[in-house]
Amino acid sequence: MKAFINKGGKANYLKIQMPDTNEALGAKLSLYFTDSTSLTNWNMVGEGLSTDQSNILNFAVPVGKIPSLLLVKYNSNRIDTIRNIKPGTKLKLK
Repeated sequence: MKAFINKGGKANYLKIQMPDTNEALGAKLSLYFTDSTSLTNWNMVGEGLSTDQSNILNFAVPVGKIPSLLLVKYNSNRIDTIRNIKPGTKLKLK
């Protein structure tokens, strides 16, 4: 038997806990970096085998990238803008 140890890399993360409301279902989250690139994720729910029932979304922050802005577009057309984002943290939205 062999065991492989993953020591991880130097990349970082950002966790976002969405509000537990109907408005947050289907919300689009876009994380923008200082070099004008971005990552997008959606708050989706599912039911059944291998579905995630949590309201926490994860972004992998690539090495060398600095987050500058998080836009959250809710299904009610409300938009939240969050600045001064620190990688390696968890944001709790209300």
